[in-house]
Amino acid sequence: VFLCLGAAAGIFSYFTLFKNVPGGIYFTALIIIPFYLVGFITIFGQPFEKIAWNVLYDNFICPAKRCYEVHHPEYEKLIRENTAEDLAFQENVEKIASDESEEEATADNANNKDKKKKKKTKTKSQPKKKDKEKKEELTADGPYVLYQPDGQIRVINVDKKGNIIDTTYTTLPQNFTLHVTDHKGRFPFDVKLHPVKRPGWNYPQADKVFVMSDPHGRLDCVISLLQGNHIIDKDYKWSFGKNHLMIIGDIFDRGKDVPQIFWLFYKLEEEAAKAGGHVSFILGNHEPMVLANDLRYTKEKYKILAEKLKMEYLRLFGPDTELGRWLGTRNTMQMIGNDLYVHAGLGKDFYDKNLSIPTVNEEMSKGLFMTKKERKALSPLTAFLYGNSGPIWYRGLVRTDGKYNPLAKDSLEMIMDRYKAKHIIVGHTIFKDISTFYNGKVIGVNVDNKENRKKKRGRAMLIKNNQYFVVGDKGIQRQLE
Repeated sequence: VFLCLGAAAGIFSYFTLFKNVPGGIYFTALIIIPFYLVGFITIFGQPFEKIAWNVLYDNFICPAKRCYEVHHPEYEKLIRENTAEDLAFQENVEKIASDESEEEATADNANNKDKKKKKKTKTKSQPKKKDKEKKEELTADGPYVLYQPDGQIRVINVDKKGNIIDTTYTTLPQNFTLHVTDHKGRFPFDVKLHPVKRPGWNYPQADKVFVMSDPHGRLDCVISLLQGNHIIDKDYKWSFGKNHLMIIGDIFDRGKDVPQIFWLFYKLEEEAAKAGGHVSFILGNHEPMVLANDLRYTKEKYKILAEKLKMEYLRLFGPDTELGRWLGTRNTMQMIGNDLYVHAGLGKDFYDKNLSIPTVNEEMSKGLFMTKKERKALSPLTAFLYGNSGPIWYRGLVRTDGKYNPLAKDSLEMIMDRYKAKHIIVGHTIFKDISTFYNGKVIGVNVDNKENRKKKRGRAMLIKNNQYFVVGDKGIQRQLE
C-alpha cells in the first residue's frame, strides 16, 4: 500500500514541484521517500530503518535545507534575527553588562561604610569558615616591585604554598631577575627590569598583527592562545618576529594571575623590540577601576594579601611601583596601519570633543591613579574621558539598546574620517565569538576566554595581508567576513 502511495506521490510531485521550484528534485524526494521508507521498514524490519534514515538525511534532507536557505526570500531576515538574539549573550555571561557603569565605579562613603559593617558582621558570625577561606585563597602571586621614598626597593612575592616573601634591597643586584609563575606554580618565566616610556600612538601596518582582548587574570588562557598561534615559544619567549601583538585592555580582575600577565607583556615588549616587532597594551576600564580602589571584581586573594601587608591593594600598582610606572605610560587609543584600537568604543559625544589621539592618551594617564572625585576635579575633559561616553566605557558601537546611545552610521563615518581609520577594533563587550558591526567597519574581539577555549571557539584576530581572520588556540579558524 505504501509503495503504491509513494508512486502516486512521485507522479504528482513531478508535475507540481520538480519542474517549477528551485531544487525541486529534493522536495520531490522528501515527499516520496517517507512512503517507500515505511513500506520497506514494514517488509524488512528495523535494520533497514537505520540504513534508510542515514541515506535519507545525508542525501536529501541536508541538500534540501541548503537549497531552501539559498532561495528562500526570508532567509537573510531569519539570520539577522538569530544574530540579534546572539548579541543578548553578553547579558548572560558578563554580570556587568547592564550595571557596570562609571557612575558606580566608586561608591559614596556612606555606602562603603555600610558595606564594611555588613562584612564585619558576617565575619564575626562565621570566623572559622572565613579564616579557612583566607588560608586557601592566598596562592602564588606577584612579584610586586615597590620603590620606597628612601630609595630602597621592596620586592614582594607569594609562593604556591601561600607564603609571603618580602625582601627589601638597598640597590638591586646586577642582572636582577624576577621569577614568575601562575597561581598554581605553572608557566615559569623570568623577567628583567627595563626602562619604561610611552609607546608611539601610530604604527605602520606589520606583516601580521595579532589582536586579543580582556585577559582578566587568566594566565593559562593567555599562554594557550599565544603559544597556539606562535606568538611565543615553549619557553614563553617572543617568537613573532617583526610583527605586532595588540592587547585591548583589561588585565585586572576576575582571575588569579593579574600581575603575572602584566609581567608577561612587560617582558614580551622588550623581547619584541629587540626582534624588530611590537607589543601594545592599551588601557581598559578595569585598570582605572582598580587603581581608584574599586575592587568589586577583584579576587579575594588580592584583598587578603593587601590586608596581610597592611596596605591598600592599589598601592601594589601605584605610580611608585615598576608595574605602575609601566601602566602610567600605556595608551588608550592607538593606530596600527588603518586600524584604530580602543577598549570600549567612540561615540558622538566623543567626536564633538574634537580630540587628537595623543591628547586622549596624555589626559587618561594624568587621571589613572586618581579617584573618581579627583578625576572630576582635575578637569572636565578628564571627567568625560573616564565617564560612560569615554573610550574605555562606551558600548554604543556594538550594542543597539537605547541605554547605550548607539552610534548612527553617519557619525561613525565622521569618526573614521577624522582618524583616517578603515576599521575600529574594540574589546570590553563580550560576545560568543569575534563579531563585526556596521558592515565590518567595527570589529569586537572580546569573548569569554575560558569558555571559548573550552569550546574551541574564536578567541582573537589575526590581520595578515590585509585580510582578517578569527583564530582560536590552534590557529586560524576562518576568515572574518
